[in-house]
Amino acid sequence: MKKIPVILDMDPGADDALAILLAVKSQAFDIKGITICGGNVSSDQCARNAAKVLNFLKVDIPIYKGSYRPLTASPKISDYVHGTDGLGNISSKWTYNEDLIKKISATDFILETLDKNPNLKIIATGPLTNIAKCISKNRPLMSKLKHLYWMGGAYTCAGNVTPVGEFNAICDPQAAKEVFNSYIPMTVVGLDVTMKLMLPKDTVDTLAKEGNETAKFCREILKAYFSYYTTYTSKPECCLHDPLAVLVCLYPNIISYSKIYKVDVSLEGITEGQTIIDRRPSYKWHNKDFLKYYEKEKDNFKKYGINEKMPTTNIVLDLDFKKALEKFISIVFK
Repeated sequence: MKKIPVILDMDPGADDALAILLAVKSQAFDIKGITICGGNVSSDQCARNAAKVLNFLKVDIPIYKGSYRPLTASPKISDYVHGTDGLGNISSKWTYNEDLIKKISATDFILETLDKNPNLKIIATGPLTNIAKCISKNRPLMSKLKHLYWMGGAYTCAGNVTPVGEFNAICDPQAAKEVFNSYIPMTVVGLDVTMKLMLPKDTVDTLAKEGNETAKFCREILKAYFSYYTTYTSKPECCLHDPLAVLVCLYPNIISYSKIYKVDVSLEGITEGQTIIDRRPSYKWHNKDFLKYYEKEKDNFKKYGINEKMPTTNIVLDLDFKKALEKFISIVFK
């Protein structure tokens, strides 16, 4: 089977580490590189964490550091979830190959790779800062991106940082806004579904006791992550946020319900980082009479977020969680 050309854009992070394990061990992807932005921890630490996961996997994939801070917002980190080092406070135990971390910027690498690979897809599991910068630098080229998958936002549910803000969105709301408004084809998994895909700690512990090396590795790097979610959900488990973005790229048939929406993002106040879906009926742009009216009143329509572009963001709202978990476990711990 022909492999899918892909870039992983991320901020490792415990669940980003799981996404790397899943993407590599699936053997379904031609991973051109891993691009890094600051998020869960600093961009430098995120790059080291990615290299440590690759060292465990014994694979050499180039890593490109990108944005160390959001476009306009103040930097935020989630070391209280992932540990101060992003990998359970034990990353000093793991070595890495410094040569994997390249000098070229993430933005330049993404654009150069896209220019050479018209079927390229990007799986983003952190703030969208790098992607927004690529759009700003070369919008015509980014419009040719085959597909963007993103773990981020909360569309029909509560946020996990504020009442309405999910971490990746609230980390760089300006970047998320610019990416949504670019009309690049996207599939998005937000907290609506990722908070329901849980990895039981017992599963990892049992496999580790049986001698599974990946389970032993995961048991270590997920210590802080499991601890946080055990407090959060009152059960010994953790959310598979970022791996779900990889899973829906690999297995779109696990999606049981999704809908294409226009999405906008709030930039300030109590609603900062809120990802807002436009539930209003889509306008019929093939209707000639309406188009004439729209041209006449275009400025007024745009005040209310109505323009001539049809939405391109597919929001995943339900899926086969049992099948998704089975796929994750069978691939990562094989």
